[in-house]
Amino acid sequence: MNPLLTSLLEAPDIQFTIDNVAVRTFPPAFTFGPHAHRFIELDYIEEGSCGMLFGTELVRLGAGDCLLIYPDVSHYFFTRARTGCTIVQLEFAVENFPWPALPGQSGPSLSFLDEVGSHAQPFRKLQPATGVS
Repeated sequence: MNPLLTSLLEAPDIQFTIDNVAVRTFPPAFTFGPHAHRFIELDYIEEGSCGMLFGTELVRLGAGDCLLIYPDVSHYFFTRARTGCTIVQLEFAVENFPWPALPGQSGPSLSFLDEVGSHAQPFRKLQPATGVS
């Protein structure tokens, strides 16, 4: 594990709040939105395919994809006309996090931490890991 992430997870004054954890199955041609979450939303597409629309930016997701949506970002969710999907969803917040101390320290594998603190991006699509042991 990344040493910075390990130290942050072990810090006694940093608190993680979980608001929602669920596995959801959506039927074909399902739509929902627009909506936003007050916490960070992490979606892992377990099966099928779906899409998210952020303003005019479309993000297509398929099995194995993962998407982080930052707090208060309005988006639509939809499934394709012929296929539904199953999503593992987690909504969480991090309290007392040392955001100002992080820029440039997290490295490429944890750059999303910088984005969460700075609200530089509305979302981040995470690429599936290959060849990880």
